Amino acid sequence: MRGDHFTSAGTWLWTSICSFTKYFLGIRVDVRNERVCNEFVDSVINKIKNNHIPIFVTDGYLPYKDRIFKHYYHMTTPVKERRRGRPRVSKKIPKEGLLYGQVIKNRNGKKLENVEYRSVFGNVPKCILNTSSVERSNGTLRTFLAFLARLTNRFSRSAEQMKAKIDLFRTYYNYCLPHGSLSERFAGRTVKVTPAMSIEAAERPMSMREILDFPHRKISICK
Repeated sequence: MRGDHFTSAGTWLWTSICSFTKYFLGIRVDVRNERVCNEFVDSVINKIKNNHIPIFVTDGYLPYKDRIFKHYYHMTTPVKERRRGRPRVSKKIPKEGLLYGQVIKNRNGKKLENVEYRSVFGNVPKCILNTSSVERSNGTLRTFLAFLARLTNRFSRSAEQMKAKIDLFRTYYNYCLPHGSLSERFAGRTVKVTPAMSIEAAERPMSMREILDFPHRKISICK
């Protein structure tokens, strides 16, 4: 998950993508504050199966930590002691298996000074502790959606129109567009597949006509 600066008016592009399946979990253009962060994290985690804990990697925005922890914690059971003193109380601790890391890029103006890699919960493998997938996906968004490009005179007339464009693109990207880095074996040959096919939410690339005619249903992913 990552928030990328969008305009000088303080609007940010919130993006979440599975780096393994390239499935877009969420895209949102909004202000950057704790309320929006909480809503965005909730919307992403609600798409994940309850018995699965993914590896989370974000930028250094502080509210991510508390919101992710709220979804993945359990209470410790205090051990009864016979000695005198204040009794021990239950504490919230991260669930076993929760891995969450941050990639913090420190800049001096537009110049990148250094990059910090932090494991917040658990020990995130160094090979996974990066935000390159979501940064690349933001570049794809700016390519396909003209109003997201930097230094452009293209715009959306309303927030509802902007949201509709983003939702339509996310569906097209997940279900219609075979990804260059995703492939599977079919009938003895290797073919490119869509992100939705990689999470077994679709059996083949879909057309936009099929998408527009398809009844809405909620799905969960586990990869």
